[in-house]
Amino acid sequence: MYSRRVGPSRSQRGSWPGTWRVGVGLSEWQNIYVITVILIAPLIALLLLWTRYARLGLLVLVISMAGSLIFGVIYHYVVVSPDHVSHLPPGDAAGMFRLTAFLLILTELFGVVVGLFGLRSNTRVYS
Repeated sequence: MYSRRVGPSRSQRGSWPGTWRVGVGLSEWQNIYVITVILIAPLIALLLLWTRYARLGLLVLVISMAGSLIFGVIYHYVVVSPDHVSHLPPGDAAGMFRLTAFLLILTELFGVVVGLFGLRSNTRVYS
């Protein structure tokens, strides 16, 4: 019961994003892209920010957030597919999907801006 309130239970979703209840499957290259660029690269950037390689971390952040932004815009708003915000199956989840797709764009854009701002500054991010 608890998993219904928080999110889909394991029986309702797959292991990776793109395979949840909506039924949108990702191709092999898309799965690799999502895992490396959208999931792992920002974590690597975060770890690098706490080392003497902070500028490299900012660069990884900008690249990963820009890559995530481009991927999200293309597959949620440009390419007509089951993952497009205007071509969702009828149901209660369509509005939430549209909202989260838009919020992802905002957060990824924010990540790009923060990373670029950090790269432009002449001061060290962390010493």
